[in-house]
Amino acid sequence: MKQNINNIFTIAQKEFADNVWSPRFVVLMSIFLIILFSYTYKIQFGSSFRAVVQIIAIFAPVIGIALGFDAVVKEKKNNSLNVLLTHPVFRDNIITGKILGAMMTLALVVFLAIAVIIGTSLIISGKLANFSELSRLFIFGLLTFLYLLIFLSIGIFTSVITKSEIDSLTCGIIAWLNLCVVFGATVMIVATVVTGQALFDGGNQQFRELTYNLQKFSPIHHYAEATIGSSDLSWGSLAHHETIKGVLDTGYTLGEWAGEFWENVVVLAVISMILIILSYLIFLRQDITM
Repeated sequence: MKQNINNIFTIAQKEFADNVWSPRFVVLMSIFLIILFSYTYKIQFGSSFRAVVQIIAIFAPVIGIALGFDAVVKEKKNNSLNVLLTHPVFRDNIITGKILGAMMTLALVVFLAIAVIIGTSLIISGKLANFSELSRLFIFGLLTFLYLLIFLSIGIFTSVITKSEIDSLTCGIIAWLNLCVVFGATVMIVATVVTGQALFDGGNQQFRELTYNLQKFSPIHHYAEATIGSSDLSWGSLAHHETIKGVLDTGYTLGEWAGEFWENVVVLAVISMILIILSYLIFLRQDITM
């Protein structure tokens, strides 16, 4: 048991180091943080925090996919897995270590994003955040981690089921485009066809209800509701706004927020859990010789 734990942490440390020093990760992370800084800075000119959350919701999942899409398939292509399995390392050690290492990297991404938001706000206002604000930002960070973990899980899942890195990346990008970028516009079109409502016409009650219900099929909906009280953040969507404006709405207690949005948090956690379990089961049963 102790040997298995040591194996897992050794693989996780190597995966974390490989990710952090990867030029791909450095470039993506730098671009994301620069964009995040610019949108956070614009808040002083009247922009809302919604724009900051939208940037995270739409662009940060690319980093999650980038961390996972070649986690397994690259090792299979290089025959590294066969070499590893000649040592006292079991398959579950390998995939657990890789997932743990990728999650550690993802936690670093979220930490840096929150640090940029807090640091930029400090530069703008000159005031340190109080305990209440920091606690809400901490929960916001946890929600962001759960949201991005879904896309990391998608990357790992496609890495397990595909036979090349290109195929895995393609599947991940398609998932990202459909779930984050064009999902809102797709929902609008489907609701228009079903109800006969003219596109972008405001919509009758049936149109709005159908749109809201369809939005629940994407993780961006649950992230948007829990963080800023909006039903969607993808482009071209018709967003429904809740009374509580997410976890950062100081007009309500965290208990009231949790009572309103606990289902969204559970959905975010369960989706990634299901994908990780599927990745485990498939990897443990498949032939890894290429």
